[in-house]
Amino acid sequence: MNPSTYKRVAVRLHPAGGTRKQELGFLDPAQLTSNERLTLMSPAGQAIELDREAVVAVFFISDFEHPPSLQKSRSLPRAAGTRRSGVAVRIEGHDRHVVEGILSSDLMAVARGVWLSGARSDGEWERAFIPPHAIAKLSVVDVVRAPRTRSPRKPRASPQLPLFETEEKP
Repeated sequence: MNPSTYKRVAVRLHPAGGTRKQELGFLDPAQLTSNERLTLMSPAGQAIELDREAVVAVFFISDFEHPPSLQKSRSLPRAAGTRRSGVAVRIEGHDRHVVEGILSSDLMAVARGVWLSGARSDGEWERAFIPPHAIAKLSVVDVVRAPRTRSPRKPRASPQLPLFETEEKP
């Protein structure tokens, strides 16, 4: 168990009894691709075993003071407001929870789960993982391209010949 690989996360669980639940703690991202139960380390240092089928989403966060809300995430910015390129998607879960973010342009990876980047740099989460069993509907909202950077213009060679040559001063 290498503690340097553990990241701060907020794990959203399937609503039991109609109420949504969220666990905060530290998680090794490599566990998300395995078929085993997830082991979440709470901020107090206790190990919490989570059933993989109960996980609706895993949000990678910067601090525990501002976890993602259990309500609908904020709407996506339009292309002018973002610097990330990819496919802007809206994912609706079976519990009718909606998550919006930027998916790298690989739509074929949806069968293994969806890795999203936060749509805003000031958002509640930086990255998110949505397991395939939690996706009820995936909609492509927009294709976001990185802004073009202009290279400095090179001066064009003028077809005009100089009429007066500059004199060099001694």
